[in-house]
This record gives sequence, structure tokens and C-alpha cells, in this order.
Amino acid sequence: MKLRIKLAILFAVLTANASFAQDCSTDNNSRIILESQSEIDDFQSLYGPCSNVPDTLFIGGFNGQVPGIFDIDGLTGITSIQGELSIIRVPDLSSIGGLSALTYIGENLSIESAPSLTSLQPLANLSSPLTGLSIQGTGLTNLDGLEGVSSLDYRSANGTIPAGSLDMDGNGQYDALTDGLLMLRGMFGLTGNSLTNGAVATNALYTTATEIEPRISVLGELADIDGNGQADALTDGLLVLRYLFGLRDSVLVNGVVSPNGNRVTSAEIQDHMQGLMPDVEPQPNPEPEKIYVRLNSNPFAAPYYIFSSTANGSSIAPILEKGKTYIFERADSGHPFNLGTGWRSGLSGVTMSSTASSGVVSNVGSIQAGEAITITIPQSFGANSIKYYCYLHSGMVSSISIAQ
Repeated sequence: MKLRIKLAILFAVLTANASFAQDCSTDNNSRIILESQSEIDDFQSLYGPCSNVPDTLFIGGFNGQVPGIFDIDGLTGITSIQGELSIIRVPDLSSIGGLSALTYIGENLSIESAPSLTSLQPLANLSSPLTGLSIQGTGLTNLDGLEGVSSLDYRSANGTIPAGSLDMDGNGQYDALTDGLLMLRGMFGLTGNSLTNGAVATNALYTTATEIEPRISVLGELADIDGNGQADALTDGLLVLRYLFGLRDSVLVNGVVSPNGNRVTSAEIQDHMQGLMPDVEPQPNPEPEKIYVRLNSNPFAAPYYIFSSTANGSSIAPILEKGKTYIFERADSGHPFNLGTGWRSGLSGVTMSSTASSGVVSNVGSIQAGEAITITIPQSFGANSIKYYCYLHSGMVSSISIAQ
């Protein structure tokens, strides 16, 4: 009798372990989409017990931010994902500890718009090659945790510019006077406007110091070009700049390679540099969208100004999109027009310029007839609206929406 009980217990244990090693149950082995904390917490009861995702695993939001996802502990026990792992638009996610058993991803790894996430260490057991890596809009300052990845193609399948490359401003090109200069300034410890002024391409995806500083930091040890254990402006920074200027062989390395580095010859330096310069698709220079501005029939009554697609066309309610550039051009005079966070309050986190020289707020002049304000809104811009106002009258203030 006791023997039968022991055998029954042993059989139960073995079958339980076997079932947990099975594929996660999906319709026709299609991708799994988890859009809430409860779906993540109930993962094994919904799809398991299992340890292998037979296709893509998507966590987050397709069409917008998904707050309220704080962890993915419900995925504990998942060891392999045959397709892509995408963790996207999860502003509250602070830990991916539930992936600590993961050893294999068959395709891309994408982690985007996850500003609370600061560590990839739970991925330390990952040892498979990745076909693509895209990391942007996170709190990461390094790629620690991906050391076990056996090979890595940095080209992202969706065309985004990957972290871990020298394309600092994300325009799909490697340029000494933008990317090289940004790297050098970053190694000298410059931040804010001192980092970016005059060193960002006109077609850049990343234009502010807030966006570019993490792209420099995430390089980590990869920025140690000569391999001496530290990233230094006067050695590694100059090597990057020289390489991007097209210098090769002895001209590349003379006088700037640390004598105790692991990479000291021009061939070794050039090989390392090539690893930081994956093929990426150049970003086109998008045509700015022009929005004409004229006074309301009663300027002191909301909406104070009228917006239109032509100089005196029908009124529109503009909704601005991130990643785009807009030109606001005045079609009439009076009540100087400007943009900001409030009346005579500058707007940070965007790139703005003006053809006007009067009514200046944060280096942007307030515009009248024939003058224009140009504004570029980066992908990382957090607000859902900006203000417009009359420079002369504090009561003439209203909002323009930004699509999320």
C-alpha cells in the first residue's frame, strides 16, 4: 500500500513537471498579448502550465501607454520565447524579474517607453542570439544582463535606431560632427544644452539632452574603445571622432590609445568600431507641417486665435504629433503669438526657433504678420498639450493638444 502511494506521488510530480515544460496554449500558436497586470498575474492559469511561448510575447499597449503594470512576476518559469519579446508603453514597470529563467528568444527583443525600468539583470540567463535589439525610452544606463547573448544584430526589425550603437541622435547615419561630437562631449561630462547645442542633425529622432544622455550611458563598456577599463574623452572619445572623420590605420590611433589597453592596433580599434555601427535605415528629413495663425474676430474671447491650413482658410483644431515638426506662421498683425507652458513661460523638451526678434521668451520671439515659429516635438515628449498665448495679454492663453 505504501509503495503504491509513493509511486502515485512520484507519478504526480513527474507529470506535473512534464506539463510545465509544455508549450503555452494559444490559438494556432499565435502570439500572446498581455495588456494588464491581472493578465500577467494569471498567465499560467490562462496559458499553462507552460515554459515555452511558441510565438511572440507582447506586454504593454499597442495604441497608447498602459499604466498599472508594475512587474511581470506572473511569467516566472518561462524559459523560451520562439518569436519576439516586446515590452512596450509600460510607464510603471520597474522590474522584469519574472523573466529570470528565460534562456532563449528566437527573434527580436524590444523594450520601449518603460521609463521606470532600470535593470536588465533578470535576463542574465539569456544565451541565444537575437535578430534585433531595440531599447529606447527606458531608465536603463547600461546593457548589463545581456552579456550572455552569443551574437547580436543591432538592426531593429521595425526600423527604430537601436541603443548600443554610435548613432547618438538616431537619424540613421554616423557623423563626426553630430554623433562623434555628442560622444566626446558626453565623455567630458557635459550635460543639458552644453551637450546638444549645434551637435544634433536636422533629421534626428533624438534631439534633447534628456533623450541623448541615456543613449550615451547605455553604451557602458562598449564606449571603452581601446579596452583599458575606462571610457576617456582624450583616448576613446578622440578615437570615435577620428574614426567618424574617416581616419584609418596609424593616423587613427597615434597618440590616443592607452598603452595598457586590450585594443591597441588600428585593426583592433577598427573592428570594435564596426561593431558599434550596425546598418540602419537613414531617417528622411520630414517636411514640416505649416499651420497659419490669425486673430479671432474678438481677440479677447476664446479661442483668441484661429488656426488654418491656408493663410485665411477654414478654422481647424490642430492636434500635434510627436516626432514631427510644425511651422506656425502669422497671417495678420497684432497680439504677438507664442508657444509655451503658460503665459510668457518657455517650453522645455522640444526644439523651437522663431523668425521674430521681439517679445522674446526663452530665446523664442513672439510672431506677427509674416513671422513664424518652428517647433519639433520629440517622440519622448511627455505632456499631452502645449499652451499658446498673446505676449501682451495674460488672459489670452489656451491649449493645443498633442496626440498620445
